[in-house]
Amino acid sequence: MVTRRVPGRQGLLENLLAHRVDPSGVPLIAPLARTAPFTALLDALRAAPEPRLLDGDLVTTVGDGGQRVRHLRGVVDVLRRAAERGALPSELAVPWAAAAYRAELAGQEARGRVGDERAHRRGEDPL
Repeated sequence: MVTRRVPGRQGLLENLLAHRVDPSGVPLIAPLARTAPFTALLDALRAAPEPRLLDGDLVTTVGDGGQRVRHLRGVVDVLRRAAERGALPSELAVPWAAAAYRAELAGQEARGRVGDERAHRRGEDPL
């Protein structure tokens, strides 16, 4: 992996370490309060059931190594129907589609902050 430095930018880890040395003099670029929605999403994803492996006659494989591509039989038609009906594949009785996993994100305040941040970026008053 190639790392490229951007002039005037500081990495998050570098910023965190500098903040630990001088908390009052070096503010965090991404304080915990601003990352709460992302953290809540990660927690919900970790609690989600494991994805199901699709194989057998549903999947065809073409190519080898880095050129290998797996095709899910009928997926284009399923996605087209899902888009037309505004439904998930599981709501269309597709046999390989798992039911939707729903999770309550921790803290309603976290959702509000995301909206507030978006409004702030657009120059609007979030309140």
